[in-house]
Amino acid sequence: MLAFFPLQAALADIVWNPTTEFSLTNGNPNGVWSYGWMDTGFTTFTRSNNSNPNTYGGPHWWMPNQGNIWINTTGGPVNNAPNGDLSLHPGAATEPTVLRWTAPTDFTGPIHVAGRFLPGDGGQMQVAVRFDDVVVWNATDSGSFDLTLDVIPGDTVDFAVFGGYFYGTTPLEVTITGTQTVPVVVQGPPGPPGPQGPAGPQGPKGDTGAIGPAGAVGPQGPQGPKGDKGDPGATGAPGPIGLTGAVGEGLVAGSLLYLVDGVAAPSGYDYVGTYAIELKSRPTGPASNVHLDVNVYKRR
Repeated sequence: MLAFFPLQAALADIVWNPTTEFSLTNGNPNGVWSYGWMDTGFTTFTRSNNSNPNTYGGPHWWMPNQGNIWINTTGGPVNNAPNGDLSLHPGAATEPTVLRWTAPTDFTGPIHVAGRFLPGDGGQMQVAVRFDDVVVWNATDSGSFDLTLDVIPGDTVDFAVFGGYFYGTTPLEVTITGTQTVPVVVQGPPGPPGPQGPAGPQGPKGDTGAIGPAGAVGPQGPQGPKGDKGDPGATGAPGPIGLTGAVGEGLVAGSLLYLVDGVAAPSGYDYVGTYAIELKSRPTGPASNVHLDVNVYKRR
């Protein structure tokens, strides 16, 4: 958190110019400017509610008594009013035509009022500057003024042309400059951080994300435990009768003559079959025969 400290420091100028700020579309009053007239005793100011954008040489505010305030926009002089100048013309009964400046509500301080009334048309008029209904400068027909006035909000400065009518166009060139003290703000050191605020509400559930790519093949897992012993296989069919064996020393392996089925097997074995073997002596030896019955079993 930053702290700011106002200091009375700088002076600022505000410039008001009735010629460059002249307007019909902004209404009446137009900011600080009002366009109107007064009775010959200067007792009451009345703003005009009549305007015309292109009459009498340019846009103008006009009064029921034929006085007017206008800007020459023709490109050349009109009734000795230079092009671009603001002019005042009094009313038919010599009533004052008045351009009024009113101090803004946010302004207090000195103002510098500098300008001049030009001779204009051939008639001889009276010209004056009045501050809050008090004459602070006046002349016949034309003249320059340079005034410093202390104002508060609502104070008025009037520029008046009066005392005649015929050939009464009178140009006015003026600026008002106000000097006002402007506070300068200086930033102080940052303050300590404030306490943490409460947590905000939970946001809405997001959309389901897209399926990612397949992962790499993992390493081979450890060998599983040994499975249970399987059931014993069925007893195979008896094999074919074997061929006559080769002649050995003393005895010759004989041929398998027959199989005997149905012999009970010892515990833990399955009976396969019984083989009958007839052995004969070698041709060179004495004649002798041996008969063997061999039971065959298979471990479960």
